[in-house]
Amino acid sequence: MGTVNIWIVRFVPYDGPNHHQLTFRTEATARKAFADAVNGTRAMMLKDDFAIELWVDPSRCALVLTNTHASAAFMAAVNSANEHAMRAYNLPRAAMTPGSSMQ
Repeated sequence: MGTVNIWIVRFVPYDGPNHHQLTFRTEATARKAFADAVNGTRAMMLKDDFAIELWVDPSRCALVLTNTHASAAFMAAVNSANEHAMRAYNLPRAAMTPGSSMQ
């Protein structure tokens, strides 16, 4: 059984907390959508590999290109850092929520 790596283009609005995302099966299609959004100067419709259509104005949000492997590696690093912080501050294991920061 091989591994699956889904590519994600996220649109994080400058004026709000909620982000939107499109998902792709291949890096090439994700990079094309990301490039289209980066080069976009006005609102546009983008469609992902799972038939999700998103109307977005790229000038009003930060654009993020990532994939499930990178996201998993990041969460593993956060959990490792949390474990280190718990030991450094003598916190009980119940004080840590996996995937959260200790800030």
